Amino acid sequence: MLCVENDDDSAALQCQLLASVDLTPADLTPWNAYPWYRHDQSSGLRSKQITEGLDPLARLIDVMPNLEVVLLQGGEAQTLWKRFARKQPGVAARYAAVETYHPGRTALRDPDPAVRKAGANRRFEAFREIRQILDRGQDAR
Repeated sequence: MLCVENDDDSAALQCQLLASVDLTPADLTPWNAYPWYRHDQSSGLRSKQITEGLDPLARLIDVMPNLEVVLLQGGEAQTLWKRFARKQPGVAARYAAVETYHPGRTALRDPDPAVRKAGANRRFEAFREIRQILDRGQDAR
């Protein structure tokens, strides 16, 4: 799981992203597309593993009555959400979904520095989008 208390660059960046929009770790629930331990983490998820993550995600959403927005950090999360939306369109439609890059350093591997910079900027833009969505929700209450 991505945890801001981990001693690594991904956790440090996640803290920066949260702080940039005045959110705290208590404001979110991290979740992986495949929410079980994998012995071999050297490669990405297989398609079957992403599909196996659909039902646990549905159960998680069922116990989160205050869920407002889903942050999809990385390709696997984005693929999972697209599959979830096809399987449960009514549920998925209740939430704003914001796509961005995973905070891990390998997420921006493009050789072009301009592309890497745009990806890094996108991470912060995504968190600003989340802040706007949450603020609109508070205004509506």
